[in-house]
Amino acid sequence: MPEPLKTDLAVWSAAAVLRRGPVCARHLGQPVHAWLVTADGRRLRFHRIAGDAAGRVAVSQLAAGEAVVFPGLIYRAAPAAETLEPAHD
Repeated sequence: MPEPLKTDLAVWSAAAVLRRGPVCARHLGQPVHAWLVTADGRRLRFHRIAGDAAGRVAVSQLAAGEAVVFPGLIYRAAPAAETLEPAHD
């Protein structure tokens, strides 16, 4: 029997991100930001890198409540009470 689909899966492109935190790493030549705020107001904190060499992520790699941001970056919701530190320019 196939695994049930995760209904809370979210995938965002860079265009859907309104604000970005400081760069905490690099992956596939792209910056990894410590946190993101999406166009719909979700506050996400970087959790881990997943995916293959092209940045593709299998749904089976995700836990409930996780979101994928290309290329293969996994973010989790930041608690509402958590302050997201400003980005350093």
